[in-house]
Amino acid sequence: MKILCSISTKNRYETYLPLAIMSVASQTRRPDKLIIYDDNDKPIDLRTVPIYRQLFSVLDDKKIEWGVVFGDKKGQSHNHQRANMEGFDAVWRIDDDCFAEPDVLEKLEKQLKDGVGAVGSSILTPPVYYDYVDSSNSIYQLDKPNKQWFIIKETEEVDHLHCSFLYRAGIVSYDLRLSKKCHREETMFSYSLKLKGYKIIITPGITWHFKSETGGIRSDNNNTDYEHDEKIFRDWLFFQETGKKLYVLNCGVGDNYMFLQTIELPKNAVVATCYPWVYEGMGVETISIADAKQVCDIDKYDIYKWCIDNKWKGTLIEAYKKLYENINS
Repeated sequence: MKILCSISTKNRYETYLPLAIMSVASQTRRPDKLIIYDDNDKPIDLRTVPIYRQLFSVLDDKKIEWGVVFGDKKGQSHNHQRANMEGFDAVWRIDDDCFAEPDVLEKLEKQLKDGVGAVGSSILTPPVYYDYVDSSNSIYQLDKPNKQWFIIKETEEVDHLHCSFLYRAGIVSYDLRLSKKCHREETMFSYSLKLKGYKIIITPGITWHFKSETGGIRSDNNNTDYEHDEKIFRDWLFFQETGKKLYVLNCGVGDNYMFLQTIELPKNAVVATCYPWVYEGMGVETISIADAKQVCDIDKYDIYKWCIDNKWKGTLIEAYKKLYENINS
């Protein structure tokens, strides 16, 4: 299995980032490559900084390929998605203020068996609490402490993971609608793997999370970002809970009629459209395009963009069929 280690970093050059890199270099199961996705406000060439020059030399000595990619400063979800699509079998994501004990990756990979989509260890912030204290990794009990915040004593299946974990790459995507705070991004991503039929596992092993008071998502005090992301998460989860299927027709009225010739809408359909009257009397729930933007990336439903991207030469009806086959698969 080819494993990429991914670190998304912002404004932590002089604090915990060197610890995170050294923990990667110290693994008993070395990743095949480390990529640092650099979202610093004032990025620099780390090879010119003595401590990083030495750390990169250690990585070379350990035969761990490495690279630094300057990010677009849109938030770590964008960086994680780039890592997700780098072409590796699995990605081990580790926060830039974390330190993984030397056997963590080895333990995580051991549990990434057939049918398992992602594996996480304990994510401990000193001082350590040893008991679960009514903790939960259920998607419906997010108000409770996460089990990964405590010493994990045995391997078990959960709904979602926190912070740093190993996952199968290229199966699901990160939600790029989230703010730069990326609140709930790992919850949505790991639970999406479960929705695809994969097991999500927690297993003994310790990654220390020092939660730096500066840098990362704490670079500004914009708390409205959390409210924005929480709404996206709740709306997204609603579709997962109800099993409803969304169809987005951000196009002309004629395209709506063409769509109806193509798709036999199921009873659980929700159609986002500017022309709800087209669907009157059909028993179909409709919402606005603005509402659809809150629960999905509407660009993936753009039939004309899809035709251009796929160099489509068939009819529009056939294109609609193919588009929604891909979306609903």
